[in-house]
Amino acid sequence: MKNFFPILCTAGLLAFAAFMETPGILQEKDTGSMQAAYGPVEADKASKDKGEPILESKLVDTREENGYIVEKYQEFEVFTDKSGKVIKSIPTAKIEYLRYKE
Repeated sequence: MKNFFPILCTAGLLAFAAFMETPGILQEKDTGSMQAAYGPVEADKASKDKGEPILESKLVDTREENGYIVEKYQEFEVFTDKSGKVIKSIPTAKIEYLRYKE
C-alpha cells in the first residue's frame, strides 16, 4: 500500500504530460503556428493585389529610462501599389514598448 500512492501519482503525471504534448483534436488548423515570418508572406502578397493595407510596426522613439533603453514601436497601415511602391502610411492606435538593459 505504501508503494501504490507514489505509483498512482507518477502515472497521473505521465498521463497529464502526454495529454498536454499530444496535438489537440479541437485545435483549429489555421492557428497551429506562432512562428515569426521574415519577409512578405502569401497574405501580404494577396493584399497588395487587392489594395488592402499591410500592417507594419515601426520604431518611432528611443529613450533611456532608469538605466533601461525603451523603444517605442507604432503600428502603421501601409498601402502599396502593384509594383511595391508605398503610396501612403497611416499610423494606428496600437503602440508597443520594448525595454532592455544596455
